[in-house]
Amino acid sequence: MASQTPPAKRADGQGSIDDDVLYEILLSLPAKLLCRLRAVCRSWRSLLSAPSFIAAHTARQAAPLLIVHVHDASSLNVHVLDTSSGQVDKRIRVKTQSSTTWDHNSLMLMRTPHDLPLVHLPCADDELRLRVLDPVTGADFALPDVDHDKQHCYSALFMIGKVSSGDYKVLCLSMCTSVSNGQQLCKVLNLSGDRRWRDTACPPAMVRMGRLDGAAVNGVAYLLLTTIHRRRLQGSNGCIVAYDLEKEAWRPASLPIPVPSNKQRPRDMFHHVLAELSGCLALLYDDGHSFMELWFLVDPDKVTWSKQCTITVPYPYQGVGYRGEPLWLLDDGRLIIWIWRSPEFSNVLCMYDPRTMTYTDVTEMPNSTPGGVYTGSLLGGGSFHLLHQGGLVQVQ
Repeated sequence: MASQTPPAKRADGQGSIDDDVLYEILLSLPAKLLCRLRAVCRSWRSLLSAPSFIAAHTARQAAPLLIVHVHDASSLNVHVLDTSSGQVDKRIRVKTQSSTTWDHNSLMLMRTPHDLPLVHLPCADDELRLRVLDPVTGADFALPDVDHDKQHCYSALFMIGKVSSGDYKVLCLSMCTSVSNGQQLCKVLNLSGDRRWRDTACPPAMVRMGRLDGAAVNGVAYLLLTTIHRRRLQGSNGCIVAYDLEKEAWRPASLPIPVPSNKQRPRDMFHHVLAELSGCLALLYDDGHSFMELWFLVDPDKVTWSKQCTITVPYPYQGVGYRGEPLWLLDDGRLIIWIWRSPEFSNVLCMYDPRTMTYTDVTEMPNSTPGGVYTGSLLGGGSFHLLHQGGLVQVQ
């Protein structure tokens, strides 16, 4: 999108900065400062709020923002973090029901399309509720409750993807935790349509339900099978199943995963993490000690995997029960990684450069959980106009 034309220059050319230069300076400033500069005068507010300026400023961002949940015994807080500097650009206190008892697991930020953060926020009467969070205003909008038998306790995994029509669809997998061998149930909701939960088929085999066990890429939700169910599918050595969000159906074939280059440990002894990076399904192996390896599914139809890099974990993180979570691949090839560590250590946001095989720690984040990478702008815009259409209720 073209940049908005700057205001016309003064006829005498005296006493002012060239408007083209000023416009470029404004584009180079962080969004947090630009929000303050809107108060300078009406013309600046108009310029800095224009969709064309916001689009041009967003395109200049060297790295995306990261939505982070900061655990606090007395409140639920979300920080919007600059991944290039580690600076907190915005703090949001999420509204809760005063009668609810909260712990650090009560708020779960989900890995979602990069312009629409979702929050899994259990409420006193319903464990399966989602809110959509607007990082610009701090407002959050409640999605309809997932219907389930409230006589039992359920665990749930929510995934959201964007299909070819531009619609956002949410997949909910739930399992009754109070009944042994409970079946995994599935529902789907069109966030851009009627916003009603509809029953859909159960997965062909039991899938993992951790936040690192699935990723939505190009309208398809990919999920890791549990170890004991990988052989359940007849004639298959697959480890990943796929749900087509557009067709609202499970794909018949499961996907095999590549063999890590480190042959010293059996493949099942590695941690597996799924993520979306640069429009591809990414699989990260790590051994929990000193080795990580990143693979891309470059051709989903032919199930072609390509190894991107093998990573030696820095000495300070070795042997402390770490897990790596890939968050974003920058244009210059550097990889933004969240390093999970044992509870007695702070988690670390870092960048890895595969060309030089070096790490740069961006910031330590004690008592924090990463949510979605956010490619939108704190100046406004994004996909939140969807929330004001069709009856989504803003939480007061």
